[in-house]
Amino acid sequence: MAKIMLDVGGWQTVVDFATGDPVDDLNDPIMEDIKQITPSIPYPGDTEPGAIDWTVDAALAVCDYYNPDFIMLAFATQQLIKINQHLTPEESVAINERIFRQVSRFLENTDYQPMIIGMGGMQDIKSVIDQSQLSTRLITSMCAYHYAGLFMSSASDAETIKNMEHIEYVISKEELRASYPDMRETYYRMLPDFLLMSSDGYVFNEIGNRGIVHKKTPQLMRELPVYTTLDRPQHILEVRGILEHAMDKGKKVALIMLEGTGTDDFKLPFTMMDNQTEWFVYDQGLSQYLAAATGKKFYEYDYPPVVNSAAYLNTSEKYPFSQHFTFLPEDTIGRRPDKRTAAVGTRSGFIHETTMADICVECHSRQLSMSGVFVLVNDPKGEKRWG
Repeated sequence: MAKIMLDVGGWQTVVDFATGDPVDDLNDPIMEDIKQITPSIPYPGDTEPGAIDWTVDAALAVCDYYNPDFIMLAFATQQLIKINQHLTPEESVAINERIFRQVSRFLENTDYQPMIIGMGGMQDIKSVIDQSQLSTRLITSMCAYHYAGLFMSSASDAETIKNMEHIEYVISKEELRASYPDMRETYYRMLPDFLLMSSDGYVFNEIGNRGIVHKKTPQLMRELPVYTTLDRPQHILEVRGILEHAMDKGKKVALIMLEGTGTDDFKLPFTMMDNQTEWFVYDQGLSQYLAAATGKKFYEYDYPPVVNSAAYLNTSEKYPFSQHFTFLPEDTIGRRPDKRTAAVGTRSGFIHETTMADICVECHSRQLSMSGVFVLVNDPKGEKRWG
């Protein structure tokens, strides 16, 4: 049975991952050990620069204990700070330098071969997209910045969308299915009537978590900077294969994902890799994590970029700590049966949802409200668990 442990300032509770029910008879040596580790790595908070250091502190603790063959480190702190706080140019430089100092600290204290990906830079918001002529408001998602969906549309909305300014691409639910007939049925059922992609710098809504007005927005990045001591990927969908091939040769590998980090922010020599499939650009967020961890195209998952959270928000049935997910990916680098795997990071939810590693350590935050450290100790590999 997969289990979750929450550590809130040293107060700990263990629950069943699938149901959220308390686990009274733990009988899990790994979780018992993890419970001894987390009090020494309290989470500072989503917009605290110290959370950058926490990512490496937590990763080193996991490596010392578990010695994984694969580990993902996900740094989201700098993106959350840049979106929600006004930074001077000097402060922006300082936070970028801090990121790479901490990445260097991790690599200097371990023997991992890295794949370091800058997930995209940040920019000023050019404008908020006018939705006033639509019959109902667009649905947006905290999992994607450049995508929105129109659900329960009226007959007039199709023409209205065609004439909306600052929309780079629109595709209907039926057009998507016709273009990608092998998409999963669950994916199709959750699609909006129309999926929209905004032009770079234009946002569907500038109001973020807890009513905070965003100060910046991610760039729409068709190419991403990458530094690696392994083979160089030409496309984000090649990342998993390169990491797997290196592990086949006995190497230990680290996938290091840097949100809010573009070419101007990157402090190591880099090459560029493609970050889109046909018209779809993998957004800075869930879709990039999934692309790197699974190697699958955007329509090969169970979930589209935008779902109607009112209809699909998962609060009581399965995986209550995993947003709206009732299916979790099985075919990921974290589920490789012959290797030990781990994932650590400051993006609540995405860490375990995309890698499904043996041990996942992440912040437990909702809308910038911090409630401690979240740990998933996963099921044994080699048996079907999800769905």
